[in-house]
Amino acid sequence: MNLIKKILIFIILIAFIGLAVIYSWISTRWMTVYSKSEMISLASIVNSSPELPDLFYQTYDKIYEEQRHTSMSKELFFIFLNILDLSDQFIDSECRKVYHNIQYSSDSARQKRNVIYESDERFIKAHLDYFIGWGINKYSSPEKCLDYNISKSVEYYVRRSSLASFSAINEIVKIPLESMNEDQIIELLLLMKAPSRYDKYRHPEIFEKAFNELKEKVEKNGS
Repeated sequence: MNLIKKILIFIILIAFIGLAVIYSWISTRWMTVYSKSEMISLASIVNSSPELPDLFYQTYDKIYEEQRHTSMSKELFFIFLNILDLSDQFIDSECRKVYHNIQYSSDSARQKRNVIYESDERFIKAHLDYFIGWGINKYSSPEKCLDYNISKSVEYYVRRSSLASFSAINEIVKIPLESMNEDQIIELLLLMKAPSRYDKYRHPEIFEKAFNELKEKVEKNGS
């Protein structure tokens, strides 16, 4: 084996070790915020979420493809690919989104957030949703995270609908998920992404364009 091959193997080995260290550091940062028992308790809230209707899963998967099954590891993998300019694709894990909902469902999560926000841990504060996502992913699954996120988002808008002025999101969340047809599910997913921008009453042209794009994608990816 010549010197160049040895150097290349050494560089590759160092790179793999470096990536392993980074992965280990990132995937365990939640332990600086939560104990194992606390994280298991939070994950149990997520795991207790009811399953969504089959039509919802089918429509969601046709629009977002593999996102429902995207783990935090897979999201991190695509972040690395983006950094290395090897891909322009970015996939969100539903586990990372749990933090924004669970702080309203758990007193302990809310109290913990307040303590962290009052601390000097700027890096942790800036990436708290990401770190919590790793912990949730360890004791739950991306699929259950989606169940939880959708259920909690609908609950939030249902509560708000009695107080806020009339809007498309307040109207559609009054329809039970199990009673929604495909078009209503598409509209709901759009509104959850940006409730004001995709309000068909306020911005009919923007809504129609976005809705038709998703509808076309659903039909294209349909079985």
